[in-house]
Amino acid sequence: FQALFAVEQANIETRQQAIEIMREYISAEMVIQFLLKSFSKGKWLFNIHALYNHYQDVTGWPNSETAWQNEALFLKGSLSPYISKPEHMEALAKQFPHVEVITVEGAGHWLHAEKTQQVLDQLQKYIV
Repeated sequence: FQALFAVEQANIETRQQAIEIMREYISAEMVIQFLLKSFSKGKWLFNIHALYNHYQDVTGWPNSETAWQNEALFLKGSLSPYISKPEHMEALAKQFPHVEVITVEGAGHWLHAEKTQQVLDQLQKYIV
């Protein structure tokens, strides 16, 4: 969020200017490029302040009394901290009793961007 706010406060016009500012806060070029997909004509296309103020709401895991009774597929990157602890698996199993979790080796959180073909292969197997 520091990078997003810094870009907003700088009143810049170009993506290159945004990149230079963001590199002061973010070292992962992939993250910078991803965020810049929502930057146009010197403005963020999303409400930074609302996201910042409600980040816990967006990223939190809602507890539901009603479990999803159909099959569910979760893909996770082997290098991602998400769905990596026993309590994560317990929460998934509680809300998705018929869950299948597949790990994509060598991928982080953005496995769809890092290991696109492997993700597509797994999705196709699941859908077919």
